[in-house]
Amino acid sequence: MKKTVYIISILLAAICMNSCVQNEADIFDESASARLEKAIAKYRTMLTSNPNGWIIDYYDYDVISSKAPTVGYAMYWKFDGGSVSMACETKTGIPALTEQSSFWDIIEDQGGILTFDLYNPVIHYFCNPSGVSGSVGNEGMGGDFEFVIMGETEDGGLLLTGRRHLVKMVLRPLAAGENGLDYLQKVVEMPSITIGAINFDIKDGGNTVGTAVLQSPRLFSYTYTNEQGEETSATLAFTYTPTGIRLLKSIDVNGKSIFELTWDDDAKNFTDASSGIVLACTDKFPIKPVTPPGDGTDASPYLVSSIAHLMSMSVNLTAVYKLVADIDLNGEIWNPAGPFTGKLYGDNHIIKNIDINTTDQKVGLFSELGADAYIEGVRIAGSIVSNALNAYAGSIAGHINGANVTIKNCGNTASVSAPRGTTAYVGGIVGYINKDNALITGCYNKGEVSGGVYVGGIVGRPANAQNTVTISNCYSDANISSSVTSAYAGGIIGYMYNGGSGYYTIENCYATGTVTNSGNGSAVGIAGRAWNSANTIIQHNVALQSALSGSSSNTVAILGSNVNTGTKENFSSTEMLLNGVLITHPATVAEKNGAAVTPAEAKTAAWYAAKLPSWDFTNVWKITEGNYPVLKWE
Repeated sequence: MKKTVYIISILLAAICMNSCVQNEADIFDESASARLEKAIAKYRTMLTSNPNGWIIDYYDYDVISSKAPTVGYAMYWKFDGGSVSMACETKTGIPALTEQSSFWDIIEDQGGILTFDLYNPVIHYFCNPSGVSGSVGNEGMGGDFEFVIMGETEDGGLLLTGRRHLVKMVLRPLAAGENGLDYLQKVVEMPSITIGAINFDIKDGGNTVGTAVLQSPRLFSYTYTNEQGEETSATLAFTYTPTGIRLLKSIDVNGKSIFELTWDDDAKNFTDASSGIVLACTDKFPIKPVTPPGDGTDASPYLVSSIAHLMSMSVNLTAVYKLVADIDLNGEIWNPAGPFTGKLYGDNHIIKNIDINTTDQKVGLFSELGADAYIEGVRIAGSIVSNALNAYAGSIAGHINGANVTIKNCGNTASVSAPRGTTAYVGGIVGYINKDNALITGCYNKGEVSGGVYVGGIVGRPANAQNTVTISNCYSDANISSSVTSAYAGGIIGYMYNGGSGYYTIENCYATGTVTNSGNGSAVGIAGRAWNSANTIIQHNVALQSALSGSSSNTVAILGSNVNTGTKENFSSTEMLLNGVLITHPATVAEKNGAAVTPAEAKTAAWYAAKLPSWDFTNVWKITEGNYPVLKWE
C-alpha cells in the first residue's frame, strides 16, 4: 500500500512540474539565460550607439553611517567598442574636465553587471581603499566599479546601482549637438556651495509652504507642511547641472513634483519649470563666476577687477590671474577653491571683507595650493574660521599640498582661527605644508591667529621627512594663541617636524605682539618646536614680543623644545616677559633666548647694519627711525 502511494505521489509531482515548465514557456517563450543575453546585448548597443556619449549623475555613499547617498557629481562617459572615455566635473585621480580612457564590459552574474575592472582614475578614485581626501578606512569614499543595471528610464537612460556600496547612478544620453566636456564646464561655472549652508523659502503660487536648505557638500534638506498641517521633512543628495541642480529623486510639495531646478542669478531663486515651485533664497548666495578679460596665460593673464572675476579662480584652477583693482567681498560668500596650481599676481591689491566661517576643513583664499602654484603681491583682510576638528587654516591657503609652491610679498590683516581644532594647523599665511620646496618670503601677518595644536604667525606647521621649506624676510605683528592641551605656538611658526633629509630654514624674520598657550604647551617668540631637525636652521631672527605665556619648560624667545637644531645670531627683546618674569639673556646667541636687544635698538637702521647685516635694506626692508622695519613693497 505504501509503495502504491509513493508511486502516485511521484507521478503527481511530475505532472505539476511539467505544468509549471509549460506555464513558464507560455509566459516567456525562452529561458532566463537567453533573456539575460538579449538584455545585455541591448544595453551594449545602447551604450555604444550614442555618438555624443552620456552624462552621469553619480551619487557616492555614506560609508560611516550607511545612510543614503550624500554627494552628487556630474560625469561624462563615452563608450566606443570595448573602451570608455571618462571625465568628471571635480578633481579625481586626474584634474577636473580631463578625459581618461580605459576598458569596460557587461558580464552575467544574476543580472547584467556593468564593470570597469581595469583602472580608470575617474571612477576608481571614489573606491580606492584609502589615500584620498574623504576616504574612510579601507572603504575609501564608498564608491563602486561594478554596477548592477537596474533598468531604463523614460528618457532613454539607464539606472545603475553599485554592487558593493549601493552607489546610485543615472546615465542620461546626450542629445545631438551636445558635448560632454562642455556640459561639465557649465556645471563648474554654476554658482555652488562649497562651505556652510544656504536657506530658501519654498513658494507655491507666491505662498510660502515650506523651507529648504542647500548645504555643503551637496545635500538638499526640506520641510513642508500640507493643508492638513502635516509636516514632511527629508534630506537627499543633489548634483549640479549647467542650469541649476537635479535632486536624487523627485519630492512632492502640494501635490506637485520638484526634481530639476533652474537657477535665476538675478532673482536669486530656483524654479522647477514643470511644477512652478520656486525656492527663493533668503541668504546670500555665491555670485556666479565670470571669466575675466585675458587669456589666462603668462603673456596675457586674466585681469580680475570684480567679485565675479575673482570667483572664476574656482572654475579654472590652473590659469594665470592678475588683480587690477581692490576687491571688496562685502559680505558675499567666498568658497575657498583648490588645489590651485596656477599663478595669482596681486599687484599689491587687497581682497577685503573676506568672511569664512564653516565646518569645512581647509580654508583661506585658497583651500589648497598644488604643485608649482605662485602667489605674489596679494593682501587679505577680514575673518577666516574653520570649525573642523582637523582644520587647515591660513589667509592665503589652508594647505600647501604640492611641490615648488611660492608665496611672495603677501600680507594679511584677517583674523585666522580654528576654535574647535583639536588637531588643527593654523597660520597667518598658511596652515600646513607637507610638500617639498615651499618658499614663503617677504610676507607679513597682522591678524590674530588662534586655536589649533600648531599655531604660528606665518605658518602653523610644515611636516614631511624630505621637505625643503624656507620662510625668509617675513614678520608677524599679531597676537598668537592656543588653548589646546600640549599645543605649539610660535610668533613665526608653530611646529617643525623633519624625520629625514629635508631642510627647514627660518631667517631674517621678526615677531611682535604676544604668544599665549593656555593649554600648557609651547609659547615661543619665533618657533614653537623643531623636532628631529638636523638640517633645520633658525638664524638672524628677532623676537620682539612683549610677553610669552605657556608651559614653564617651553616658554622661550627663539626656539622651544628641539633636537639637533641649529640656531645662530638670533635676538630677543630685553623687555620680554616669560610667564610674567622678565627675560634673562645668556652670553651666546645660540641659546634658546638668543642675544639681547632693546626695543629702541631694534627700531634703528644702525643696529641691523651692525648686528644683522644679512637684512637687506636696499631691496627687501625699509625702516623709519623709531619704528620696527616693514617690507619695502608695502
